[in-house]
Amino acid sequence: GSPIVSSVYARATRPASARSKPNDALRLSQQPYSGLTSGRRGFAHADDMKHLLLIAFFTACAHQPQVVEPHPELATRRAQMLGYLAEYTERGVFPTDDRGLPLSVFEDAHGVRCPMAELIYRSGHPELVAAIVAEDNHARLGDIHEGPVHAWMLGSGLTHDEIVMIQGIADINYGRTFTIEQPTITAQRERVRGRLETAQAALRKDQRDSLKAATLVLPQHRVPVVKITRPAIAKH
Repeated sequence: GSPIVSSVYARATRPASARSKPNDALRLSQQPYSGLTSGRRGFAHADDMKHLLLIAFFTACAHQPQVVEPHPELATRRAQMLGYLAEYTERGVFPTDDRGLPLSVFEDAHGVRCPMAELIYRSGHPELVAAIVAEDNHARLGDIHEGPVHAWMLGSGLTHDEIVMIQGIADINYGRTFTIEQPTITAQRERVRGRLETAQAALRKDQRDSLKAATLVLPQHRVPVVKITRPAIAKH
């Protein structure tokens, strides 16, 4: 074994009366190979250096950034989401209140869905949209961290922050305005369309990094299966 380790062990197991004085410990740290021939000192030093290099190597490996390749199924689903969002933007029909102003709800009184509700619906989960509307039409997806809605989010190919961005597109503070003229309504609808176009540009720009981030949070690197349970909106 290493003379450093042997010396320390021998020192720890000696009776208190036979232990070295403090200055002996100093000499031990300065001359760990004393008492060995020059050849043995060389081998002992090389052995200690080998251990130190191995420790340094494994420490460096532990701090290396994790290499992640985007999950192929997430890439496919993300492409679908971007296609649905582009069609939704082009159609230009958004949830509105009784005055005709854009409204940030999952579904308005006329059955018009918000951007995120549209993506969930178009991806084959109309029952999930219906469950959200029934439980909390003003639900914020960013606050949902378990249950079927969260499972859909994990498998959408979109990141948590992207989903929050898309849902928040119609979050507009109209202040205390009570009289709304048609030009104001038209301007606010165009405002929502502009935000959607900006969001789409951001989603296209950050595709690979976003897919890596979405892949990292997959449970056991698997895309979750969406199973409708009640309540559909599980928050914590």
